[in-house]
Amino acid sequence: MEPQDVATALVRTRFPDPFAAFITGSVAAGSGTSTSDLDIVVVVEDEAAEWRETTRVEGWLVELFVHTEGSLREWYAREATRHLCTLAHMVATGVAITGATEADALIRQARAHVEHGPPPRTREQIDAQRYHLTAAVDDLLGCSDGGERVFIAGQVTEMTGQLALANRDSWSGSGKWLYRWLESIDLDLARRLTDGCHAAVSSVDMTPLDQIATEVLAVAGGRLQEGYRLG
Repeated sequence: MEPQDVATALVRTRFPDPFAAFITGSVAAGSGTSTSDLDIVVVVEDEAAEWRETTRVEGWLVELFVHTEGSLREWYAREATRHLCTLAHMVATGVAITGATEADALIRQARAHVEHGPPPRTREQIDAQRYHLTAAVDDLLGCSDGGERVFIAGQVTEMTGQLALANRDSWSGSGKWLYRWLESIDLDLARRLTDGCHAAVSSVDMTPLDQIATEVLAVAGGRLQEGYRLG
């Protein structure tokens, strides 16, 4: 069965009268891979509903995200305090499979939330990122163990990407979402960062990754070690 048919059948079976439902994620966007799951957001009117479930239907691994209108807004606000908008982005890019009018309204609200951007980072938050990235870069430059270098390079890559997004007042993330946000605001930086991580791991050449981290740190105020105090 086609993914939209699977999603529609599942919603009709599990949720006889949903307020709205839509298929979202990479499969809905046409960029899914052989390991992609099927993301379905269902909005119901039961005020006690707010849950997530993983199941398998017709060979598809399905992630169900069940919410009310109120819990959607609460989740958006909760994620925003960490400069994340995963659920809002899922809804904003969703395709209605039932309750088209209601789903369209929810999609517009989610898009407005995503486009508005996250709350401003505080100076304390930026300084914490500077401090931890500075320490991680030092660990990378001084590392002589091949196994440790792989993990530290990944850590530096993620921290650098997250600080770069903070410098742009952008939403943030980790894993594939970190790369996607970076790619959307600065494709060159995203590619240089991945190339730098690859060089550090495969060629034991830490210079490119160190240079990119230094550039990103400079925008945020530079390296931070001595004088940093928390609490």
